[in-house]
Amino acid sequence: MAHIGRTTTITGDIVAEENVEIQGTIEGSVRLTNHQLTVGNEGHVKASVDADVVVVYGRITGDVVASDLVEVEKGGIVGGDIKAPRIIMHDGAIVVGGLDMSASLPNSTGSLSTNKQLDEPPDHPHLQPVADLEHDASSNDEP
Repeated sequence: MAHIGRTTTITGDIVAEENVEIQGTIEGSVRLTNHQLTVGNEGHVKASVDADVVVVYGRITGDVVASDLVEVEKGGIVGGDIKAPRIIMHDGAIVVGGLDMSASLPNSTGSLSTNKQLDEPPDHPHLQPVADLEHDASSNDEP
């Protein structure tokens, strides 16, 4: 694992074929093929990020793309769009940007309008639509 210390500032592109932990400041882009990027509590990445897994304790200012998972821990901040099939945001995490989990759609279509499974309500026979619940409650009212 490569470790970038808290007093280190790198301007430019980082491309690595190993896990990387950043406690310092990176300005540019970070690309880790099939590996994990961890932004530590004191880390600040001012860059676009592309990795297999991205875990954020510190701050990322830029878009994040992960082929597997993005996890924003308590106190972690992402100022940019996140695209990943799995996204975990812990209580106290902050994301200012869009979330795109379209890669996790069946057949990875990426299109909500053509995905029949999303157009139909899920089959949960024990659940009633809210409108039915409101109707049931009003029919039980006695004058």
